[in-house]
Amino acid sequence: MALAGSFLLSLVPVRAGEVVINNFDDPAEVLPYAWETWSAPTEVGFDTLNASGGLPGSGSLRITNNFPNNPGGYDQCVFTGALPGGQVDAVTLYSKISLDLRLDPLSYPRANANDYGQLELHLRNGSAWTWIWAGQTRFTNNNWVHYSFDVPTTADQVHHLTFKLGENNLTNTVIYNVDNIRWTESTAVPPPPTVSLEKTEPGLNFVAASGGRYDRQSIATVANTFGWIGSSAPMSYSMTISKFPNATTYGGYSAHFYLVPGLPGTEDAPDWNEPTCALISIHANANGTATMEYHYKTNAPGSNGKPTLDGTSWQYFNPYATNGPVGWIGNVTGAAILGTWTVTFNQDTNITMKAPDGTTSSFVMPPEDAAQFAGQGTVYYGIVPGETANVGQKAILSRVEIMSGATTLLEDNFSVAPLDSAVWNIRAVSPAGGVALITANEPYYVWWTTPATGFTLQINA
Repeated sequence: MALAGSFLLSLVPVRAGEVVINNFDDPAEVLPYAWETWSAPTEVGFDTLNASGGLPGSGSLRITNNFPNNPGGYDQCVFTGALPGGQVDAVTLYSKISLDLRLDPLSYPRANANDYGQLELHLRNGSAWTWIWAGQTRFTNNNWVHYSFDVPTTADQVHHLTFKLGENNLTNTVIYNVDNIRWTESTAVPPPPTVSLEKTEPGLNFVAASGGRYDRQSIATVANTFGWIGSSAPMSYSMTISKFPNATTYGGYSAHFYLVPGLPGTEDAPDWNEPTCALISIHANANGTATMEYHYKTNAPGSNGKPTLDGTSWQYFNPYATNGPVGWIGNVTGAAILGTWTVTFNQDTNITMKAPDGTTSSFVMPPEDAAQFAGQGTVYYGIVPGETANVGQKAILSRVEIMSGATTLLEDNFSVAPLDSAVWNIRAVSPAGGVALITANEPYYVWWTTPATGFTLQINA
Protein backbone atom coordinates (compact mmCIF):
# COMPACT_ATOMS: atom_id res chain seq x y z
CA MET A 1 0.00 0.00 0.00
CA ALA A 2 1.36 3.41 -0.96
CA LEU A 3 0.10 6.53 0.78
CA ALA A 4 1.30 10.09 0.48
CA GLY A 5 0.03 13.13 2.33
CA SER A 6 0.51 16.83 1.74
CA PHE A 7 -0.83 19.90 3.49
CA LEU A 8 -2.08 23.25 2.28
CA LEU A 9 -0.18 25.83 4.31
CA SER A 10 -1.88 28.79 5.95
CA LEU A 11 -0.25 31.28 8.30
CA VAL A 12 -1.57 32.49 11.65
CA PRO A 13 -1.09 36.24 12.23
CA VAL A 14 1.02 37.48 15.12
CA ARG A 15 -1.04 38.40 18.17
CA ALA A 16 -0.38 39.85 21.59
CA GLY A 17 -2.34 40.68 24.71
CA GLU A 18 -4.96 39.03 26.91
CA VAL A 19 -8.48 37.79 26.24
CA VAL A 20 -10.82 37.91 29.23
CA ILE A 21 -12.77 34.77 29.99
CA ASN A 22 -14.26 36.06 33.26
CA ASN A 23 -13.53 39.15 35.36
CA PHE A 24 -16.81 38.61 37.24
CA ASP A 25 -17.78 42.25 36.73
CA ASP A 26 -21.42 41.15 36.83
CA PRO A 27 -23.01 38.54 39.13
CA ALA A 28 -24.49 36.93 36.01
CA GLU A 29 -21.00 35.74 35.05
CA VAL A 30 -21.20 32.99 37.68
CA LEU A 31 -24.35 31.48 36.15
CA PRO A 32 -22.56 29.25 33.57
CA TYR A 33 -20.62 27.58 36.43
CA ALA A 34 -22.30 24.59 38.07
CA TRP A 35 -21.54 21.75 40.46
CA GLU A 36 -20.75 18.33 38.95
CA THR A 37 -23.35 16.35 40.91
CA TRP A 38 -21.32 13.11 40.98
CA SER A 39 -18.75 14.83 43.23
CA ALA A 40 -19.05 15.96 46.85
CA PRO A 41 -21.57 18.84 47.29
CA THR A 42 -20.37 22.21 46.02
CA GLU A 43 -22.03 25.64 46.10
CA VAL A 44 -21.20 28.21 43.42
CA GLY A 45 -21.96 31.90 43.90
CA PHE A 46 -20.93 35.54 43.40
CA ASP A 47 -18.76 37.38 45.94
CA THR A 48 -18.00 41.12 46.04
CA LEU A 49 -14.45 40.26 47.15
CA ASN A 50 -12.10 40.57 44.18
CA ALA A 51 -8.44 40.55 43.18
CA SER A 52 -8.76 43.82 41.20
CA GLY A 53 -8.39 43.86 37.44
CA GLY A 54 -12.08 44.28 36.65
CA LEU A 55 -14.53 47.16 36.46
CA PRO A 56 -15.57 49.14 39.56
CA GLY A 57 -17.86 46.93 41.63
CA SER A 58 -16.37 43.78 40.16
CA GLY A 59 -16.41 40.62 42.26
CA SER A 60 -15.28 37.01 42.05
CA LEU A 61 -16.55 33.45 41.84
CA ARG A 62 -16.96 31.94 45.33
CA ILE A 63 -16.79 28.14 45.63
CA THR A 64 -17.94 26.41 48.81
CA ASN A 65 -16.79 22.78 48.92
CA ASN A 66 -18.80 20.83 51.49
CA PHE A 67 -16.55 17.85 52.08
CA PRO A 68 -17.82 15.04 54.32
CA ASN A 69 -15.81 14.15 57.41
CA ASN A 70 -13.71 11.42 55.80
CA PRO A 71 -10.28 11.07 57.45
CA GLY A 72 -8.32 8.39 55.64
CA GLY A 73 -10.52 8.51 52.52
CA TYR A 74 -10.43 10.44 49.26
CA ASP A 75 -13.03 13.06 48.27
CA GLN A 76 -13.32 15.67 45.55
CA CYS A 77 -15.54 18.64 44.74
CA VAL A 78 -15.86 19.53 41.06
CA PHE A 79 -17.55 22.37 39.19
CA THR A 80 -17.58 23.29 35.50
CA GLY A 81 -18.35 26.45 33.52
CA ALA A 82 -18.85 27.23 29.83
CA LEU A 83 -16.53 29.60 28.00
CA PRO A 84 -18.55 32.75 27.29
CA GLY A 85 -17.47 32.88 23.64
CA GLY A 86 -18.04 29.21 22.88
CA GLN A 87 -15.50 26.66 21.65
CA VAL A 88 -11.96 27.84 20.84
CA ASP A 89 -8.82 26.32 19.34
CA ALA A 90 -6.87 27.29 22.43
CA VAL A 91 -3.53 25.74 21.45
CA THR A 92 -3.42 27.78 18.23
CA LEU A 93 -4.72 31.08 19.58
CA TYR A 94 -3.28 31.19 23.10
CA SER A 95 -0.10 30.37 24.99
CA LYS A 96 -1.31 30.68 28.61
CA ILE A 97 -4.41 30.55 30.78
CA SER A 98 -4.21 32.57 34.00
CA LEU A 99 -6.35 33.26 37.05
CA ASP A 100 -6.27 34.58 40.62
CA LEU A 101 -7.15 32.35 43.58
CA ARG A 102 -7.74 33.02 47.27
CA LEU A 103 -8.47 30.62 50.13
CA ASP A 104 -11.15 31.78 52.57
CA PRO A 105 -9.89 31.84 56.20
CA LEU A 106 -13.05 29.99 57.30
CA SER A 107 -11.79 26.87 55.50
CA TYR A 108 -10.80 23.69 57.35
CA PRO A 109 -7.41 22.08 56.60
CA ARG A 110 -6.99 18.39 55.93
CA ALA A 111 -6.60 16.06 58.91
CA ASN A 112 -2.94 15.80 59.95
CA ALA A 113 -1.88 18.28 57.24
CA ASN A 114 -1.24 21.98 56.76
CA ASP A 115 -2.96 22.37 53.40
CA TYR A 116 -6.51 22.25 52.05
CA GLY A 117 -6.24 19.79 49.19
CA GLN A 118 -5.04 19.98 45.62
CA LEU A 119 -6.90 22.24 43.18
CA GLU A 120 -6.68 21.24 39.51
CA LEU A 121 -7.75 23.19 36.43
CA HIS A 122 -8.89 21.11 33.45
CA LEU A 123 -9.87 22.26 29.96
CA ARG A 124 -12.86 20.33 28.56
CA ASN A 125 -12.23 19.50 24.95
CA GLY A 126 -14.26 18.28 21.98
CA SER A 127 -17.53 16.39 21.73
CA ALA A 128 -16.32 13.78 24.25
CA TRP A 129 -15.73 16.51 26.84
CA THR A 130 -12.19 15.18 27.29
CA TRP A 131 -10.48 16.31 30.49
CA ILE A 132 -7.18 18.03 29.66
CA TRP A 133 -5.09 18.89 32.71
CA ALA A 134 -3.80 22.47 32.59
CA GLY A 135 -2.31 23.04 36.04
CA GLN A 136 -2.65 22.55 39.78
CA THR A 137 -1.82 24.12 43.13
CA ARG A 138 -2.33 23.67 46.86
CA PHE A 139 -3.83 26.31 49.12
CA THR A 140 -1.55 27.19 52.03
CA ASN A 141 -2.54 30.79 52.91
CA ASN A 142 -5.35 33.36 52.57
CA ASN A 143 -3.76 35.78 50.09
CA TRP A 144 -4.75 36.32 46.48
CA VAL A 145 -2.25 34.39 44.34
CA HIS A 146 -1.87 34.76 40.57
CA TYR A 147 -1.30 31.60 38.52
CA SER A 148 -0.41 31.20 34.85
CA PHE A 149 -0.43 27.79 33.14
CA ASP A 150 0.71 26.75 29.67
CA VAL A 151 -2.08 25.82 27.27
CA PRO A 152 -1.78 22.05 26.65
CA THR A 153 -0.89 20.98 23.14
CA THR A 154 -4.06 18.89 22.76
CA ALA A 155 -6.45 21.73 23.69
CA ASP A 156 -7.81 22.41 20.21
CA GLN A 157 -11.59 22.35 20.89
CA VAL A 158 -12.01 23.85 24.36
CA HIS A 159 -15.53 24.82 25.42
CA HIS A 160 -15.63 24.51 29.24
CA LEU A 161 -13.34 24.90 32.26
CA THR A 162 -13.46 22.40 35.14
CA PHE A 163 -12.09 23.02 38.64
CA LYS A 164 -11.47 20.01 40.89
CA LEU A 165 -10.45 20.26 44.55
CA GLY A 166 -9.65 16.87 46.03
CA GLU A 167 -7.37 14.92 48.36
CA ASN A 168 -7.31 12.36 51.13
CA ASN A 169 -8.20 13.36 54.71
CA LEU A 170 -10.59 16.22 53.91
CA THR A 171 -12.97 16.60 56.84
CA ASN A 172 -15.03 19.80 56.45
CA THR A 173 -15.76 22.88 54.35
CA VAL A 174 -13.12 24.44 52.09
CA ILE A 175 -14.00 27.79 50.47
CA TYR A 176 -12.05 29.62 47.78
CA ASN A 177 -12.50 32.49 45.32
CA VAL A 178 -11.59 32.65 41.62
CA ASP A 179 -11.06 35.89 39.70
CA ASN A 180 -9.59 37.27 36.47
CA ILE A 181 -9.64 34.13 34.30
CA ARG A 182 -7.88 35.03 31.06
CA TRP A 183 -6.15 33.68 27.99
CA THR A 184 -2.78 35.08 26.92
CA GLU A 185 -2.66 35.39 23.14
CA SER A 186 0.10 33.56 21.32
CA THR A 187 2.76 35.65 19.59
CA ALA A 188 4.31 32.75 17.71
CA VAL A 189 3.40 31.44 14.29
CA PRO A 190 2.84 27.70 14.81
CA PRO A 191 5.02 25.40 12.70
CA PRO A 192 3.32 23.43 9.93
CA PRO A 193 2.24 19.93 10.94
CA THR A 194 4.22 16.86 9.93
CA VAL A 195 2.83 13.50 8.82
CA SER A 196 3.97 10.01 9.79
CA LEU A 197 2.82 6.43 9.26
CA GLU A 198 2.61 3.69 11.88
CA LYS A 199 1.84 0.05 11.21
CA THR A 200 -1.30 -1.07 13.00
CA GLU A 201 -1.68 -4.15 15.20
CA PRO A 202 -4.99 -6.02 14.91
CA GLY A 203 -7.28 -6.35 17.90
CA LEU A 204 -9.24 -4.11 20.22
CA ASN A 205 -6.92 -1.12 20.66
CA PHE A 206 -7.34 0.87 23.88
CA VAL A 207 -5.48 4.18 23.76
CA ALA A 208 -5.02 6.60 26.67
CA ALA A 209 -6.26 9.28 24.29
CA SER A 210 -7.36 11.96 26.77
CA GLY A 211 -5.26 14.00 29.15
CA GLY A 212 -6.26 12.67 32.57
CA ARG A 213 -4.19 10.10 34.42
CA TYR A 214 -7.36 8.37 35.64
CA ASP A 215 -9.34 8.64 32.38
CA ARG A 216 -10.94 5.26 31.72
CA GLN A 217 -11.23 3.94 28.17
CA SER A 218 -13.49 0.86 28.23
CA ILE A 219 -16.15 -1.22 26.55
CA ALA A 220 -19.09 -2.71 28.47
CA THR A 221 -21.47 -5.54 27.72
CA VAL A 222 -24.87 -4.48 26.41
CA ALA A 223 -26.41 -7.44 28.24
CA ASN A 224 -26.44 -7.26 32.02
CA THR A 225 -26.85 -11.00 32.59
CA PHE A 226 -23.29 -11.78 33.65
CA GLY A 227 -23.48 -11.69 37.45
CA TRP A 228 -21.92 -14.54 39.41
CA ILE A 229 -24.02 -14.60 42.59
CA GLY A 230 -26.33 -17.63 42.64
CA SER A 231 -24.80 -19.21 39.55
CA SER A 232 -25.12 -23.00 39.53
CA ALA A 233 -21.73 -23.29 37.82
CA PRO A 234 -18.44 -21.39 38.26
CA MET A 235 -18.45 -18.03 36.43
CA SER A 236 -15.21 -17.10 34.64
CA TYR A 237 -14.21 -13.78 33.10
CA SER A 238 -11.07 -13.57 30.95
CA MET A 239 -9.15 -11.19 28.72
CA THR A 240 -6.21 -11.92 26.42
CA ILE A 241 -3.65 -9.12 26.18
CA SER A 242 -1.55 -9.04 22.99
CA LYS A 243 0.21 -5.69 23.51
CA PHE A 244 0.95 -3.63 26.62
CA PRO A 245 3.18 -0.63 27.46
CA ASN A 246 6.61 -1.37 28.91
CA ALA A 247 6.46 -1.05 32.70
CA THR A 248 9.97 0.36 33.02
CA THR A 249 8.98 3.40 30.97
CA TYR A 250 5.24 3.51 31.59
CA GLY A 251 4.74 2.27 35.13
CA GLY A 252 1.23 2.62 36.52
CA TYR A 253 -0.58 1.77 33.28
CA SER A 254 -3.25 -0.89 33.89
CA ALA A 255 -5.90 -2.98 32.16
CA HIS A 256 -9.10 -3.86 33.99
CA PHE A 257 -12.33 -5.77 34.34
CA TYR A 258 -15.18 -3.99 36.13
CA LEU A 259 -17.96 -6.26 37.41
CA VAL A 260 -20.97 -4.06 38.16
CA PRO A 261 -24.29 -5.26 39.59
CA GLY A 262 -27.62 -3.66 38.79
CA LEU A 263 -28.08 -1.29 35.86
CA PRO A 264 -25.07 1.04 35.54
CA GLY A 265 -25.57 4.20 33.53
CA THR A 266 -23.58 5.40 30.55
CA GLU A 267 -20.64 6.58 32.66
CA ASP A 268 -17.05 5.57 31.89
CA ALA A 269 -16.10 5.26 35.59
CA PRO A 270 -18.48 2.80 37.31
CA ASP A 271 -15.72 2.04 39.81
CA TRP A 272 -16.24 5.62 41.05
CA ASN A 273 -19.87 6.39 40.23
CA GLU A 274 -21.67 3.16 41.08
CA PRO A 275 -22.32 2.19 44.71
CA THR A 276 -21.00 -1.36 44.30
CA CYS A 277 -18.25 -2.53 41.95
CA ALA A 278 -15.54 -5.16 41.67
CA LEU A 279 -12.34 -3.94 40.02
CA ILE A 280 -9.89 -6.51 38.70
CA SER A 281 -6.79 -4.64 37.55
CA ILE A 282 -3.76 -5.97 35.66
CA HIS A 283 -0.41 -4.19 35.45
CA ALA A 284 3.10 -5.00 34.25
CA ASN A 285 6.00 -4.91 36.70
CA ALA A 286 9.45 -3.44 36.07
CA ASN A 287 11.09 -6.88 36.41
CA GLY A 288 9.07 -8.27 33.49
CA THR A 289 6.40 -10.02 35.55
CA ALA A 290 2.77 -8.89 35.78
CA THR A 291 0.15 -8.84 38.52
CA MET A 292 -3.64 -9.10 38.61
CA GLU A 293 -5.33 -7.67 41.72
CA TYR A 294 -8.87 -8.00 43.06
CA HIS A 295 -10.49 -4.90 44.58
CA TYR A 296 -14.10 -4.14 45.40
CA LYS A 297 -16.37 -1.65 47.14
CA THR A 298 -19.96 -1.83 48.40
CA ASN A 299 -22.55 0.89 49.09
CA ALA A 300 -20.11 3.70 48.26
CA PRO A 301 -21.34 5.79 45.29
CA GLY A 302 -19.14 8.65 44.10
CA SER A 303 -16.02 7.40 45.85
CA ASN A 304 -13.10 5.00 45.72
CA GLY A 305 -14.66 2.97 48.50
CA LYS A 306 -15.92 3.26 52.05
CA PRO A 307 -15.80 0.60 54.76
CA THR A 308 -17.48 -2.60 53.57
CA LEU A 309 -20.42 -4.14 55.37
CA ASP A 310 -18.27 -5.88 57.98
CA GLY A 311 -17.19 -2.41 59.15
CA THR A 312 -13.50 -3.29 59.34
CA SER A 313 -12.10 -3.81 55.84
CA TRP A 314 -11.68 -1.11 53.23
CA GLN A 315 -11.23 -1.51 49.49
CA TYR A 316 -9.55 0.47 46.69
CA PHE A 317 -7.68 2.66 49.21
CA ASN A 318 -7.18 0.89 52.53
CA PRO A 319 -5.77 3.09 55.31
CA TYR A 320 -5.47 0.26 57.81
CA ALA A 321 -2.44 -1.97 57.29
CA THR A 322 -3.82 -4.54 59.75
CA ASN A 323 -6.48 -5.41 57.18
CA GLY A 324 -3.92 -6.60 54.63
CA PRO A 325 -2.26 -5.07 51.58
CA VAL A 326 -3.62 -1.65 50.69
CA GLY A 327 -6.45 -1.80 48.20
CA TRP A 328 -6.89 -5.51 47.51
CA ILE A 329 -8.01 -8.78 49.05
CA GLY A 330 -6.20 -11.03 46.58
CA ASN A 331 -3.71 -11.03 43.72
CA VAL A 332 -1.69 -13.28 41.44
CA THR A 333 1.64 -12.61 39.72
CA GLY A 334 2.64 -14.30 36.47
CA ALA A 335 5.81 -14.39 34.40
CA ALA A 336 4.64 -11.81 31.83
CA ILE A 337 1.76 -9.46 30.97
CA LEU A 338 0.89 -10.93 27.54
CA GLY A 339 -1.59 -13.79 27.38
CA THR A 340 -4.91 -14.73 28.98
CA TRP A 341 -5.87 -13.56 32.48
CA THR A 342 -8.89 -15.15 34.17
CA VAL A 343 -10.86 -14.62 37.36
CA THR A 344 -13.33 -17.36 38.40
CA PHE A 345 -16.09 -17.18 41.03
CA ASN A 346 -17.41 -20.40 42.56
CA GLN A 347 -20.24 -20.69 45.09
CA ASP A 348 -20.50 -16.88 45.29
CA THR A 349 -17.49 -16.21 47.54
CA ASN A 350 -14.64 -18.47 46.35
CA ILE A 351 -12.40 -16.59 43.92
CA THR A 352 -9.50 -17.94 41.85
CA MET A 353 -7.24 -15.73 39.72
CA LYS A 354 -5.11 -17.25 36.96
CA ALA A 355 -2.15 -15.69 35.12
CA PRO A 356 -1.15 -16.55 31.51
CA ASP A 357 1.62 -18.89 32.70
CA GLY A 358 -0.87 -20.95 34.74
CA THR A 359 -0.01 -19.47 38.15
CA THR A 360 -3.12 -19.26 40.35
CA SER A 361 -4.18 -17.66 43.61
CA SER A 362 -7.39 -18.34 45.55
CA PHE A 363 -9.14 -16.43 48.32
CA VAL A 364 -12.58 -15.90 49.84
CA MET A 365 -14.72 -12.77 49.63
CA PRO A 366 -16.71 -11.95 52.80
CA PRO A 367 -20.21 -13.34 52.18
CA GLU A 368 -21.95 -10.20 53.46
CA ASP A 369 -20.07 -8.19 50.82
CA ALA A 370 -20.52 -10.74 48.03
CA ALA A 371 -24.28 -10.60 48.62
CA GLN A 372 -24.25 -6.96 47.45
CA PHE A 373 -23.40 -8.20 43.94
CA ALA A 374 -26.58 -10.28 43.58
CA GLY A 375 -28.76 -9.94 40.49
CA GLN A 376 -27.85 -8.45 37.15
CA GLY A 377 -24.23 -7.94 36.16
CA THR A 378 -22.47 -5.82 33.52
CA VAL A 379 -18.83 -6.45 32.58
CA TYR A 380 -16.39 -3.73 31.47
CA TYR A 381 -12.98 -4.26 29.83
CA GLY A 382 -10.52 -1.40 29.40
CA ILE A 383 -7.46 0.57 30.48
CA VAL A 384 -6.38 3.47 32.71
CA PRO A 385 -3.04 5.28 32.09
CA GLY A 386 -2.39 5.80 35.82
CA GLU A 387 0.14 8.59 35.21
CA THR A 388 0.02 11.63 32.93
CA ALA A 389 3.30 10.45 31.36
CA ASN A 390 1.41 7.38 30.10
CA VAL A 391 -1.13 9.37 28.07
CA GLY A 392 -0.99 8.25 24.44
CA GLN A 393 0.07 4.68 25.23
CA LYS A 394 -2.06 1.75 24.10
CA ALA A 395 -2.90 -1.80 25.09
CA ILE A 396 -4.49 -4.34 22.75
CA LEU A 397 -6.91 -7.15 23.59
CA SER A 398 -7.12 -10.05 21.15
CA ARG A 399 -9.94 -11.87 22.92
CA VAL A 400 -12.39 -11.73 25.83
CA GLU A 401 -14.62 -14.51 27.13
CA ILE A 402 -17.29 -15.02 29.80
CA MET A 403 -18.15 -18.61 30.76
CA SER A 404 -20.58 -20.41 33.05
CA GLY A 405 -18.93 -23.74 33.72
CA ALA A 406 -18.16 -25.21 30.28
CA THR A 407 -20.74 -22.98 28.53
CA THR A 408 -19.53 -19.88 26.71
CA LEU A 409 -21.86 -16.95 27.39
CA LEU A 410 -19.85 -14.37 25.44
CA GLU A 411 -16.72 -14.62 23.30
CA ASP A 412 -15.18 -12.04 20.98
CA ASN A 413 -11.81 -12.19 19.20
CA PHE A 414 -12.22 -8.69 17.73
CA SER A 415 -11.46 -9.79 14.18
CA VAL A 416 -14.43 -8.07 12.50
CA ALA A 417 -14.94 -4.31 12.43
CA PRO A 418 -16.77 -2.33 13.59
CA LEU A 419 -17.29 -3.31 17.21
CA ASP A 420 -20.61 -5.15 17.47
CA SER A 421 -23.03 -2.61 18.96
CA ALA A 422 -25.47 -5.39 19.82
CA VAL A 423 -22.86 -6.85 22.17
CA TRP A 424 -20.78 -3.87 23.32
CA ASN A 425 -21.22 -0.29 24.44
CA ILE A 426 -18.21 2.04 24.34
CA ARG A 427 -17.78 3.60 27.77
CA ALA A 428 -14.76 5.87 27.44
CA VAL A 429 -13.66 9.39 28.27
CA SER A 430 -12.55 9.59 24.64
CA PRO A 431 -14.92 7.30 22.67
CA ALA A 432 -13.51 8.21 19.25
CA GLY A 433 -9.80 8.10 20.11
CA GLY A 434 -9.71 5.76 23.09
CA VAL A 435 -11.31 2.61 21.64
CA ALA A 436 -10.61 1.28 18.14
CA LEU A 437 -11.16 -2.17 16.66
CA ILE A 438 -8.38 -2.66 14.10
CA THR A 439 -8.45 -5.55 11.61
CA ALA A 440 -5.81 -6.94 9.24
CA ASN A 441 -7.44 -4.92 6.43
CA GLU A 442 -6.40 -1.64 8.08
CA PRO A 443 -2.59 -1.78 7.94
CA TYR A 444 -1.56 1.80 8.81
CA TYR A 445 -2.27 4.72 11.11
CA VAL A 446 -1.71 8.20 9.69
CA TRP A 447 -0.54 10.64 12.36
CA TRP A 448 0.01 14.37 12.16
CA THR A 449 1.22 16.90 14.66
CA THR A 450 -0.91 19.73 16.01
CA PRO A 451 -1.86 22.52 15.74
CA ALA A 452 -3.16 21.81 12.25
CA THR A 453 -5.84 24.47 11.83
CA GLY A 454 -6.12 25.46 8.17
CA PHE A 455 -4.41 22.32 6.85
CA THR A 456 -6.01 19.55 4.80
CA LEU A 457 -4.79 15.96 4.48
CA GLN A 458 -4.54 14.87 0.85
CA ILE A 459 -4.20 11.18 -0.05
CA ASN A 460 -2.82 9.92 -3.36
CA ALA A 461 -3.01 6.21 -4.18
